[in-house]
Amino acid sequence: MRIYLAILASLFLAPLAMAGGSLSWVEASQRLAKDCPKLLLVINQCFDVSPVGGALRLGPRSNDVIEKRAGVGDRVPPYEFDCKLKGTSGAYPLTIEVSESDDGWKFIIREKPMKKPAEQAGRGDGDKPPN
Repeated sequence: MRIYLAILASLFLAPLAMAGGSLSWVEASQRLAKDCPKLLLVINQCFDVSPVGGALRLGPRSNDVIEKRAGVGDRVPPYEFDCKLKGTSGAYPLTIEVSESDDGWKFIIREKPMKKPAEQAGRGDGDKPPN
């Protein structure tokens, strides 16, 4: 019975520990400028980054908050933003994820999945438009 209660408690309390939250590139850049300025320089020289992205948002039950290393609502890595190659026009076809690990900061670039023509037109089922 105790095991079931522990499982139920973890399912209901886990969302209180961390959740998603929006983060501005300016805020993320401030942290990166302090912790890894050379990495930030590479990112800024190579990519145009979307002004708003996302990060984990600490809840009241997260270890960092309980141990007073961070406050409730603080955004923590990994940071994720849409981006494009510097100087290109149009939408942001790439996603950059900036994360921190034991061996320092790193970033990963991923291509965002392309939408199929039917999805772009709002027809997710692939049906042809009526004639």
